[in-house]
Amino acid sequence: MYLGHFVEFGSTTQIFNNLTHPYTIALLTSRSEINLNDQEIKFVIRGEVPSPIRPPPGCAFNPRCSSDARTKECEMKMPHMIKIEEGHYIWCVNNPPSLRKNG
Repeated sequence: MYLGHFVEFGSTTQIFNNLTHPYTIALLTSRSEINLNDQEIKFVIRGEVPSPIRPPPGCAFNPRCSSDARTKECEMKMPHMIKIEEGHYIWCVNNPPSLRKNG
């Protein structure tokens, strides 16, 4: 979820094996591994978190989205549900590149 809205839904296996939504990809890429010898931050989600009281128009994640699928439409249109596979869905304005590769 991002700012109280679903961005990706599915089983743990579906999500971890087929990251699709740009926010899910960013979250799971930024997770740290437990390794005391490697303290390097590998990924940072750029931009400021929008106010949940006054979210941006369109997709709430659009100001921070780094997807190649991000367009001006993301700033105006609300995300819609896109089926990835049975039981696995994302809410996005456009089809992210990861979804285009899979069909």
